Amino acid sequence: MYFSIFLMVLSLYAWTFFAVPLFLTLIQNLIWNNTRLGDHRFSSDMRWGRTTFIVFTNLLGIAATLGLYTPFAQIRMIRYRIESMTLYPASQLDEFIASTEPAGSAAGEGMTDLLDFDLSL
Repeated sequence: MYFSIFLMVLSLYAWTFFAVPLFLTLIQNLIWNNTRLGDHRFSSDMRWGRTTFIVFTNLLGIAATLGLYTPFAQIRMIRYRIESMTLYPASQLDEFIASTEPAGSAAGEGMTDLLDFDLSL
């Protein structure tokens, strides 16, 4: 009886180790492969095997250091997610940035600095 409970828990953890990285990979690829910014498009080529390896080694590192490796594990995963993304520009990006940049005045920026307002989101 205990062996069957052990196998059930082990299979649940194994399923989690394989399902969570697969879900993360599929969602990232689905979102970024269908994202457009004007005529520019994005692409993501995350691989399930690499994601699984990163998740597994991050969990080993967190367990071995009693949680001290957590920030490094998060940065490691975010770094892989960002490195797997690509921007395919349709034209020069300088023209795109110049056309979308809002016109501002130096007086407004000066007053914001003077009154110490933080209007960033």
